[in-house]
Amino acid sequence: MPLKTPEKIAITSAFKGVNSYVNNKRLSLDLKFTDANFWKILEFNFLEGKAFNQRNIKNADKVAVITDYTRDQYFGSNVPAVGKYIVVDGIKYQVCGVVENVPITRFNSYAHVWVPVSTANINKADTNLFGEYMAIILAKSPADIPQIQAEYQHIVKQIKVPDPNNFDTFRSYAEGILEGLFVRQVFGGRYNDDLGMDKFIAVITLVVLLFMLMPTINLVNINVSRILERSSEIGVRKAFGASSHTLIGQFLVENIVLTLIGGLLGFLLSALVLQLISNSGIIPYAQLALNWRVFGIGIGLSLLFGLISGVFPAYKMSKLHAVEALKGGKL
Repeated sequence: MPLKTPEKIAITSAFKGVNSYVNNKRLSLDLKFTDANFWKILEFNFLEGKAFNQRNIKNADKVAVITDYTRDQYFGSNVPAVGKYIVVDGIKYQVCGVVENVPITRFNSYAHVWVPVSTANINKADTNLFGEYMAIILAKSPADIPQIQAEYQHIVKQIKVPDPNNFDTFRSYAEGILEGLFVRQVFGGRYNDDLGMDKFIAVITLVVLLFMLMPTINLVNINVSRILERSSEIGVRKAFGASSHTLIGQFLVENIVLTLIGGLLGFLLSALVLQLISNSGIIPYAQLALNWRVFGIGIGLSLLFGLISGVFPAYKMSKLHAVEALKGGKL
């Protein structure tokens, strides 16, 4: 029973290690079996040629898309590869396209070689529900995701358990990698469709708040010390008629500016570290960069906690009497 809500559905295998041989040397590669929709759902930068299509899938054509790393290793650096043949895992494929290297962090799309799923040696008589293939579902909009998940669950409930003597329940979910590989396993969502992600969000929120509470407390202490050092200035300003609101505003603005500068420096260092990681080759082919939405949220949080950490010291400072302030009074 096909899903009706998604825009497209692709089928792909997990990548598997295979061998190829060139100039009497073994070349270790990772290979994936995919369908035509795979190339329409996921993003690739084609350097040569194009992806295989539905006709190639139907005819089980032995064609392949390879990465520029695979091309350079097999045919030579920057040598055009489209139309040439490559032997992978003992099978001869004609190269139809070359894409830019894909980092392994892009789990759904990563491989060195992609070939039509119809060329895979699949035992169609096997009724085992556990296999090495997965579906990638593309929603028309984020608002359609709950409906797709509900539709998928409706279909799953109609599947009969193939071996009732060993299994009494069959469960499967339409979900992202994070939820499927981690959240549902750790937070118990596999027995309740909703609680797993709710627990995960609650725990992450609590951890983030506790993590940011410590620097906030430190900022409060720093601000108290900074204001005590300026008690004479406060006394002079009060003596010349400065109101409590004016003083509070002054110190809050100062604190927010300092916090903003610290946040910007932190993000600049983050960008530098990400660039160093990308250039180091620790994660092959990865091109890490700052996410501007995350950058905006981070700056917003910096300003928020800068404001929070400055309110208490500024308020206490504004309550000092001019004479006490001139004498270096305590908050």
